[in-house]
Amino acid sequence: MSDVINLNKKWNHRWKTDPRFIEGFDYEKPEYADVPDDLRWSLPLYDAANSPQELARQKRIQEEAKVKSKALDRSNRLKSRKLSIAD
Repeated sequence: MSDVINLNKKWNHRWKTDPRFIEGFDYEKPEYADVPDDLRWSLPLYDAANSPQELARQKRIQEEAKVKSKALDRSNRLKSRKLSIAD
């Protein structure tokens, strides 16, 4: 005879058998009520990606990339001017 599954307790066993689930993470928060069961494993990744520290880091990286892009673009324009004058 098989074990009786309590349907009121969700995720009480999944983290033990599925390596994608993290022990100690609250998968039952009210804001996660609309997330399908087969995507619940991605909730810790979503929280980490949307943390204030990560968003600030992403913004800093974007600003540095814009500065480097402008500098590279300017140096390319200067090189093209020098070549056209030499011809």
